Amino acid sequence: MIDEHPLVDERWLDQTAELNAAGGPTMAKFALGVFLRSAPRRLAELQEPGVDRARKAHAWKGTVSMCGLARLAAHLSCIEDTPEDDALIEALDAVVSQTIAAANAYVARPVTDR
Repeated sequence: MIDEHPLVDERWLDQTAELNAAGGPTMAKFALGVFLRSAPRRLAELQEPGVDRARKAHAWKGTVSMCGLARLAAHLSCIEDTPEDDALIEALDAVVSQTIAAANAYVARPVTDR
């Protein structure tokens, strides 16, 4: 079930953040920033008529997996496996919106909260 996956795998992101030097921008924040900037474009690409959904989902899944965005990665994996399932594409808007909100919340938290 896709909903069993966390929107943001904070444990993975926190471990990634620990690998960075204190005081500098963390790799986790950088990766999430890339996701946040590209999400609207990637979502629109997957919703275009006639697009190779499996290929687009696979490419985006790799990126979001590296960002610790587990629920979106699981959803994209389902699209990759069954690209003809329009219900998955329709549900993608909500998953992306929830993931963006969770990613923004993670980025906004002070380092001491992690």
